[in-house]
Amino acid sequence: MRRVVFFVLSLCLWCAAGEARADNRALLTEVLTSVHDSFLGKTDYDSFSISALKGLSLLDPKLIVADDKSRVTLYYNSKVFRSIQKPSYQKQFEAEAWVRLILKATDAAKEASPLIKSKDFELTDVMLKQAVSSLDAHSRYLSALFPDDEKLRFSRDFAARMLDDGILYVKIKTFTRITPQNVKNALMQYQAELQAIIFDLRGCRGGALSAALDTVRLFMNYGVIAVTQNRQGEKSVFMAEDSRVIAGVPMVVLVDAETASSAEVFAAAMQENALATVWGTQTFGKGTAQNVVSLPDDNKMLLTNAYIFSPSGKKINGVGLFPDICLYRAKDSATLDVVMQEFSVCPREVRGDRRIDIDLAVAFLLTNLKAK
Repeated sequence: MRRVVFFVLSLCLWCAAGEARADNRALLTEVLTSVHDSFLGKTDYDSFSISALKGLSLLDPKLIVADDKSRVTLYYNSKVFRSIQKPSYQKQFEAEAWVRLILKATDAAKEASPLIKSKDFELTDVMLKQAVSSLDAHSRYLSALFPDDEKLRFSRDFAARMLDDGILYVKIKTFTRITPQNVKNALMQYQAELQAIIFDLRGCRGGALSAALDTVRLFMNYGVIAVTQNRQGEKSVFMAEDSRVIAGVPMVVLVDAETASSAEVFAAAMQENALATVWGTQTFGKGTAQNVVSLPDDNKMLLTNAYIFSPSGKKINGVGLFPDICLYRAKDSATLDVVMQEFSVCPREVRGDRRIDIDLAVAFLLTNLKAK
């Protein structure tokens, strides 16, 4: 009887290991293919696979993976443990060939390192997290195995209040799926007394691109909001079409060195469509879009797959947005006459806690309202 139980238990463990290996193969294949086909930057199966394998050292520093051009060599305790041939030239452009290499190397790693063997279930996730995050500063691998480790976390930081003289102040820390509705609700709530709007995007690192686009649409009847371009040069144009809920209200958008990504898209669209005046300093310059790739076993990957351009086609990535009014080093005693002078450069500066920026925007809007 004991032999039967042992045999059944062994068979179950063997089947579970086989299923886990099949799942890992499918997951690896999907990730390698997605990165190869869609990632905006330059990469190849070879460099991505080696980057993934080097993630094994995170589980056991005694294990080192070396790229020896035509072979991958595993060192354990400073000694060569295994050397594996890379795919032949004919197979170098096949994801499956590199998946086989990764699986062979991880099997060898488990054989060499008891610590890595004990982390059998985490292996693939650790490697993919390492490899995807090495692509650029914004791509990420989100594991369902460790749901509390990394998620698509977007805070619901939003505030709106009415200042004196009918000026609505809206603070957005992150663009989320509910940001457009939050803004719309604020517009409806204060509609009777609304004379002007200040959008404070200082310190806003971005968030969901679709949310930024939909927020712009609240103020545009028709026109281009933004343009994206993928690695193949294919462009997508995002438009506003009869979606405006309010018009004729003067607006200011406050930005600083930490205004990035979707926040820059919003500010650029408002600026170039003559909907608002942008005040502050040069922004961060993160003009790339990330696609959420659904993977086997409820895993996900944020993969940089396109550049974002302003409505007029200006590059945002690495450049940022330049304000209409520069507040660089503006002191608490600054006046409108001083800050509204012409400028040729406006360096980046973190100004998220500077009340003077809001006060100057209020003064500017009040002057415009009185001039009407």
